[in-house]
Amino acid sequence: MMVTDKQVSVRQACKIVSLPRSVYRYHRIPKDDSALMEALEELVKKHPTIGFWKCYYRLRRSGHQCNHKRLYRVYKLLKLNIRRRITFFQENSRWILQVRGVAIAKVPMPFHGAGGR
Repeated sequence: MMVTDKQVSVRQACKIVSLPRSVYRYHRIPKDDSALMEALEELVKKHPTIGFWKCYYRLRRSGHQCNHKRLYRVYKLLKLNIRRRITFFQENSRWILQVRGVAIAKVPMPFHGAGGR
């Protein structure tokens, strides 16, 4: 740095390199989202088929104060924004719901008539 090597003041050094002094003195404060990450992981583990907005509203109702942009950043960090395929298939006259290839629940589906599923 010019300040320590050349014995120039911070003001003069910043003026020479056209840098505002506020940028020179800026220290980034890291964001602590660990509580939000844990709550989001627990919620998605409990309800694997809900999307981002349902997660957002459920976390808000449970008392987590965060805006949707912050939550979406954490949501993407945890790689939850990947589109989930939900499929139903019939096995032994029972319908099985699959999310990401893992059987979640065996649910008897009602008959919808000749044109139903």
